[in-house]
Amino acid sequence: MAYNQRTMLNLKFLVIFLTFAHYDCVDIKDVVTDITGKNSHRKASAGPRRIRGFVGGPSNLTVAHHMAINVSDHIKQTKDFYDELIVGVGLRLMAEERPVGSGKFEPVLTLDSTYYASLGPVMDTARELNLPVSVMVSSIPTIFSGPGNSTDGHNASWFVLDPSDPSFNMDRLISKSVSLAVAHGWSGYNVDDEVAGAPRVVARDWELWLSFVNRWADGLHEAGLTLTADVQAMSWVNVSRGTLRGMLGASGVDRWMTMDTYWGGLPFFYDNLEYYLDVLPASRLAVGLYPDGCTLGQCQRPPPTWDESTGRAWAFAAAGVEEAWVWLLPIANPAFFAPMRRWKTACAACAVGSCWEAQRCPQ
Repeated sequence: MAYNQRTMLNLKFLVIFLTFAHYDCVDIKDVVTDITGKNSHRKASAGPRRIRGFVGGPSNLTVAHHMAINVSDHIKQTKDFYDELIVGVGLRLMAEERPVGSGKFEPVLTLDSTYYASLGPVMDTARELNLPVSVMVSSIPTIFSGPGNSTDGHNASWFVLDPSDPSFNMDRLISKSVSLAVAHGWSGYNVDDEVAGAPRVVARDWELWLSFVNRWADGLHEAGLTLTADVQAMSWVNVSRGTLRGMLGASGVDRWMTMDTYWGGLPFFYDNLEYYLDVLPASRLAVGLYPDGCTLGQCQRPPPTWDESTGRAWAFAAAGVEEAWVWLLPIANPAFFAPMRRWKTACAACAVGSCWEAQRCPQ
């Protein structure tokens, strides 16, 4: 008997429905693998799915205080959406000649206590809600050794000694880092080092940078603190993927956050997500998002639409991403929250076979 076109189409939809009905919506990535036979190397995320939010930016004390009030309200209104905050609190990581005239430098960490006090509303709210807080530093002072502009970095002469040299003294930095964290209840430190692009351009620059970061991380870990780092343009770095895997895998950094996923459309986002998943395991990767759009440098992008936000959230679920980091609180884009909450909760509030369509899975 011949089937007309409508009958055949209905049968196809029935097959697809039965296939998806076999799975809980938590396992959508497994459905993709089974149906397409692709991405067989993907692993389901072993850890919980978490969202960290960045707080900071204004240097003016009054503006910073008003920002802290707005962020505090935002965190309360979004309830359990955020799992941790990363806050720019006025820390400076500099170099100090010790003793003066010796030509030998040590890293020194200082906190602007007046600026920190202006952030009181958001820090108080974090304590009330038991939200962990990591604090940001904006650069790691090292010697540049690579070609081109990387040798002319603004802090190229800060340290006379190679930071990988055992005689390079980091005791003072580690002691200060621990004492500040204990005094203020911080869970760790975040490095937002954007000097020289990646933050480094050639392998030797990476080695010097990592030697500093790793020794700092080791000292923090002994005190039960964490160290995370934000990176960009790693796919442009003159270092092979295999070399990067080795460097990053051996590093003491607890988690690396990608800034290349801030901007661009979905194709650009997917390319960068694939790249970073190739050089980092999910347990060490955080994917950066810019939900309100951005107008900084190359980051010229309007706020993502509902479909674009859903595309990112679905990709996280399919690829086994464990952490998303969001720049910059408070977030205003209404198209951002529901898709990301579905990813974070693994569609726990959804009916079997439904996850991403708003009417069938309201959140």
